Amino acid sequence: QLIAVEPDGGFSVVAINTIGCDFFGLDAIPAGARFDWVTAKRLFEVNERTLSSYLERALRNFRQVVDTGQPLETENEFVDDDGTVRWSQNALTPIEHDGRVVRILVTFTDVSELREAESSIEAALTELVSSVVRICESCSNVEDAEGRWLTMSEYVAQHSALSFSHGICPDCFATMRRGH
Repeated sequence: QLIAVEPDGGFSVVAINTIGCDFFGLDAIPAGARFDWVTAKRLFEVNERTLSSYLERALRNFRQVVDTGQPLETENEFVDDDGTVRWSQNALTPIEHDGRVVRILVTFTDVSELREAESSIEAALTELVSSVVRICESCSNVEDAEGRWLTMSEYVAQHSALSFSHGICPDCFATMRRGH
């Protein structure tokens, strides 16, 4: 999604593409609309706390790009009025004329599905790492939640996407040779 803004004491939206309108739930935004509370509330169907925080960061980021003339990458969380969480990665690219920033091109990439997948992976890893697993000191079988004793490979196969291939380690191989 693309939005172009111009510094003019504040910031005015000068263009937004149709994908940007779709992401923000807009039919269109008129050129020259001020990037302020009213425009932002119309742009983003999010709760007021999220909007206030986003607007403050966005204006600070715009100002940083104008002051430094350097591009900036950010990531934002949007919480919609219905509680839906969306994430965007943003690249703010200054467009200069005669040595000063006259426009900022903002590209948004919806990374909501990526953040959701990362969150699921983190939760699964946390659960896996924080679980206490009982292992037999003698045979190394593992007790599952139902009290059944499983081989290590059975247990791991049931609790992860790992699969096993069997082999013989050097120590066991040496023991086997001595025993035969």
